[in-house]
Amino acid sequence: GIENLVQIVEQNKSLIYVTATVDGQSVTFTDVPLETWFAPYVNTSIRTGIMSGFKNNQGNLMGLFGPESNVTIAELVKIAHELSGIDETKARWIPRNLLARDTWFEQYFASSEILGWQVFTDTRLDPGRNATRGEVVTTILQALDIPRKWPKGQMFSDVAISTQYSSSIETAAKDGIVAGYEDGEFKPEDPINRAEIAKIISLAIELYGENTAEIRQYDEQ
Repeated sequence: GIENLVQIVEQNKSLIYVTATVDGQSVTFTDVPLETWFAPYVNTSIRTGIMSGFKNNQGNLMGLFGPESNVTIAELVKIAHELSGIDETKARWIPRNLLARDTWFEQYFASSEILGWQVFTDTRLDPGRNATRGEVVTTILQALDIPRKWPKGQMFSDVAISTQYSSSIETAAKDGIVAGYEDGEFKPEDPINRAEIAKIISLAIELYGENTAEIRQYDEQ
């Protein structure tokens, strides 16, 4: 009957696309085919609860991950908290950044200000704009408390010692959680999409796993 047909279609979907359990509910992400390079990274970032898919106005998951959507500053601050296991609810103050007040990310911003995260010390930072590759790398390293190496300015043709976030970029590249482009550039000012940040998250879990309570807890399950 129809029910069997629906079941078969759903089973077939899970053979083609990434399917993960989110909040006790099985969700198939129809924009993440299993054969794509980013599928395993999306799977890891969702299973660990660090990222989730897009939700509709009712707050229900739509089965879309949005791999090509750029990561905003607001998304970055949430991802960094989820990855590091830092509890943003302990931030008992209103963020100095006026644009972060009365939003879903208000406590994440307040927490990042208290923690002195470099990117968030600028209180005029626009939470809705795209995060740059440099900002993503430095925020993730800082959230995980990874010691940064002194920059040499020789790894990438567009990252000098004086380039903003150069020590984070070179540390992350040496550790292997990010890479440059074939032309020898890192493009620190470029945006980063959700597939790319899922890869960084997955590699950071592998490399820096002991730096995060969340991940330790996940690994023990």
